[in-house]
Amino acid sequence: MQHEGSTVEGLIRQEFTHLATPKENSYNEAFHSILEREVIERNEFAIYY
Repeated sequence: MQHEGSTVEGLIRQEFTHLATPKENSYNEAFHSILEREVIERNEFAIYY
């Protein structure tokens, strides 16, 4: 099992961004916006963090 910046399969790359930098993490912000609009707002969940 590898841990240094890669997953076990090596298919997903993990990246870290600084807080409050929307230009740095625009793809993440867009993904979370779509996720919230298309999934979270349309469904009711028992637990939501």
